[in-house]
Amino acid sequence: MKIKDVEEFIKSRKPEEISASQKIEEKLNDRKLELEKIKEIISNNDIVGILGQEGNVYKSWFKYEQNKDLNIIVRIKGNNLYIVSAFPCEIERRVKHEKTKREKGEI
Repeated sequence: MKIKDVEEFIKSRKPEEISASQKIEEKLNDRKLELEKIKEIISNNDIVGILGQEGNVYKSWFKYEQNKDLNIIVRIKGNNLYIVSAFPCEIERRVKHEKTKREKGEI
């Protein structure tokens, strides 16, 4: 699946089409994140980057807080989106990576 198609797929998911296993929900709770809040972020916040992982797994960055992105790793299976992991990350990491790619002429 092309990255642009992945972005459209992620943004078009309804909350009932987004889920996570009990184990993942426990990990999210340990990180003080709730599945319902992540569903809201997926539905309402801008995607600022997507990177293909293996197979049908994608790492996506969403605008989260002023100085932080929320990394959400998802698996696409059929019409459903499964949360594999989620964690906040300093926005500086993404911006620095984009700057390096721009300097190399990759963007």
